[in-house]
Amino acid sequence: IAALVAAAGATAGAGFGALIANAIGHHHAGLIEEQLAAGGLLLWIKVGDHAQERKMVALLTDAGGSDVHAHDIIRPWSEQDIPLHDFNPDPWLEAER
Repeated sequence: IAALVAAAGATAGAGFGALIANAIGHHHAGLIEEQLAAGGLLLWIKVGDHAQERKMVALLTDAGGSDVHAHDIIRPWSEQDIPLHDFNPDPWLEAER
């Protein structure tokens, strides 16, 4: 009986999750349509180098994008700023430092 209750709960949870995901998807699609109808959509793409940057700008421009341009963003944080950067989940393993 416990297995049946667990299975029923999992099925109900999955169904509820699917409904929520569907509603969120429709919500975001509606927002994107509104932004496009108003004249634009802000899109950020992270690229690794200037060659990829030129390729993405050309791709977006060729696809009909207007006011397409690139920005260099310097990230001021380091490894020390990342939460749990030095967390060792297994104390029996030796740190690789």
